[in-house]
Order: sequence, then C-alpha cells, then structure tokens
Amino acid sequence: MKVNLAQSIVVFGVAALIAFGIHTVAAPNIKTLVTVGAFASSFLTLISALALSFKAYGAKTNLRVLGLLFFVVLLVEHIVFAFQLPFEKMYIIVTGITLLVFVSLSAGIVSRLSE
Repeated sequence: MKVNLAQSIVVFGVAALIAFGIHTVAAPNIKTLVTVGAFASSFLTLISALALSFKAYGAKTNLRVLGLLFFVVLLVEHIVFAFQLPFEKMYIIVTGITLLVFVSLSAGIVSRLSE
C-alpha cells in the first residue's frame, strides 16, 4: 500500500472545505460536533478512495468505489443532521455506525485481496 502525498493534500483541502460548509449551515447546538465529524469522515473516505494505491488491481478499484459510496452517504447524513435533526447523540450513533461499517468493509477488502 502506498499513499500519494499530492492527492492526500488535495483530500485534506476538500475535507476542510466540506467541514467549513457544514459548519456555516449547522444548527448552533451541534455546530462544532458536525464540523469535526464532517472533516473526519470526509477525509477518511476520500483518502481511501483517492490517495491510496495497492499492488492488487482489484483492491484499488473496490476501495475506490466503496470510499466514494460511503463519502456520498456520509455527506448526505451530515447535511441532514446539519439542517433537520440537531440531536447530538443520534448524530454520534448514526455517523459512528456508518464509519465503523466502512472501516470494516475496507479492512476486509484489503486483507482479502492483498494475500
């Protein structure tokens, strides 16, 4: 597994811009939580989708598709929680479960195809 530094910097910038956008529209009681969550989840999903490369071609393709799929799902979650549902505990549970499923599936893909 190799990490492309230039694409990692771009991913960091995109994640920061997404977090700033979510911060500007979020409800006051969860503004900080949603901002940090949006940055962390955007960075995690985009880094796996864009900046990682593997020797096995199948691992790279599968991780790219999985990362972009979960990026879209998490982005929709953040937008919904920022606009409609300003509940801290529900946000943490839903986003946490989504990220854990993503990490679990990614680890399974990498371990299976890297053998």
